Amino acid sequence: MERAWVETHLHFLMNNLRPERAVADIPVFEPTEQFYNLLSEGDEEDLQVACCEISKYLKLEPAPVVQYDWGIKMEPEVAGRIMQWDCIIQIPFAYVGKKLALGAIIAHEMTHAFLFKIDLVLDDIKENEAFTDLTSIYLGLGKLILNGCITTGSDPSHLEILGYLPPESLGFAYKSVCALRSVPKKVSTTSLSPEALKIIDSRDDAG
Repeated sequence: MERAWVETHLHFLMNNLRPERAVADIPVFEPTEQFYNLLSEGDEEDLQVACCEISKYLKLEPAPVVQYDWGIKMEPEVAGRIMQWDCIIQIPFAYVGKKLALGAIIAHEMTHAFLFKIDLVLDDIKENEAFTDLTSIYLGLGKLILNGCITTGSDPSHLEILGYLPPESLGFAYKSVCALRSVPKKVSTTSLSPEALKIIDSRDDAG
């Protein structure tokens, strides 16, 4: 997705989310070390606590149930799914302990739940997934998305791109939203991994 797509769909979000849902009380969700610790040990109770923290931030009640699933096999960019009617988030067991990737997966799936609740879903499936990544950032979950968008696969020396938008587009979207919300740079750059900082420092910004 190019910069024009990101800009068009950011305007779509501004025009279609009710004002009270468009801007959270805190402009950017802050994934603290304590938050990421909840995702580092593979404990499902901790995973649920992390999910509830994001749910509280999004004012999404009740919080979806989140669980690891041995049986899910997905392409690297997918890495999770949500059962819409039951509101259950399932995450492949291969991501146990990968805290940055888990943060991005939960942010994406929680955003699906948010969009389901307000009945804002695009018709095209692939475009809707990219739109969900973008909406995650628009809602303030950009740090989670950026921190987890580049991850290691089964081979630790091989990097995989997690998500439906390329990192450059995610970085452009994040900086655009921070500018829209007047988020100071010292706030927008905290709690970001070195890889995420490189993404938002890129001069190319999704071409």
